[in-house]
Amino acid sequence: IPEGASATVLLPGETESKDYSADGKVTKLQSATVGNGIDIVITGDAFADKDQKTFETYANRAMEAFFAVEPYNSLRNRFNVWCINAVSKNDYIGGNTKFSVSFGDGTYVEGNSDKVFSFVGDNLPSVDFTKTLIIVLANKAVYAGTCFSWTDNAAISYVPLQTSLTEFDATLRHESAGHGFGKLDDEYSNDGSAPSDWIASRKEWQTLAYGFWENIDFTDDPETIRWKTFLNDSRYYGQVGIFEGGGTYAKGVWRSTENSIMRYNLGHFNAPSREAIYKKIMRFSEGDSWTYDYETFVEFDAKGRREEAAHSYTNTKAYGAQAQKKNVPLHPPVLMERR
Repeated sequence: IPEGASATVLLPGETESKDYSADGKVTKLQSATVGNGIDIVITGDAFADKDQKTFETYANRAMEAFFAVEPYNSLRNRFNVWCINAVSKNDYIGGNTKFSVSFGDGTYVEGNSDKVFSFVGDNLPSVDFTKTLIIVLANKAVYAGTCFSWTDNAAISYVPLQTSLTEFDATLRHESAGHGFGKLDDEYSNDGSAPSDWIASRKEWQTLAYGFWENIDFTDDPETIRWKTFLNDSRYYGQVGIFEGGGTYAKGVWRSTENSIMRYNLGHFNAPSREAIYKKIMRFSEGDSWTYDYETFVEFDAKGRREEAAHSYTNTKAYGAQAQKKNVPLHPPVLMERR
């Protein structure tokens, strides 16, 4: 439990909020100093009046976890991070809570997204949801997480407090930094081949304005695969390859590394993922007139390559097998039509 957070465990029904004065309180955790300023908004569900300090502590930790790896770390100064307190009547999932978060099979989490958008819009009307990530922290210590993305680029990631701080950081990065902002797909590979209708849907989403699923492809042809430029660049030797499995399917989908945050929630974002995230950050912060230049990115990505090289496990099957035994895949991103 982070410093300052409450360690009290109460049975369902024991807590009912009486003080709602903190509900809707907006705190700016950091301000952008470069560019237009990209907004990240963190709020919470099932945090009663007595739990607001706990929520604020976890909100700050979520921010630090988000910016802990490249390319977010080097581009952190382009982000505004907002914390909005949400006081629920009860402090347990299944009770009367602000956004009605609930859990489904496996690691699935959902909430009333319309209420989330309305709450954020009412308290922070300046945000553009098509360029804003919303993170909803759920007050339950369980391993789970799900990101909802809309065709207009809006996104809400639901992240419980997990069973440990390390698990919280890793899940937050996967769901919020990976799926939520980066619009990256899972690189998990379970049994089975990707169905043709699933592939067709993924390809359609890949054509949307700000880009989706740029870390996977549906061909292993090195001459046409999405990251072909990295394959032919000696600066990325040993860090980019072609590995079958992704989007939860073992066959018919390819990724660029054995391991990544989008596969085992460990390590770093691989080079195609860093590139996709970089493009979104620069376009949002500099404006739609910004144009991408590969060599400029490669120069910027020197730190990302060094970090990846420092972790020799990134592309090793032995590490991957060990990590897979310990890791239960999080629920795939849920795709929604334009709101």
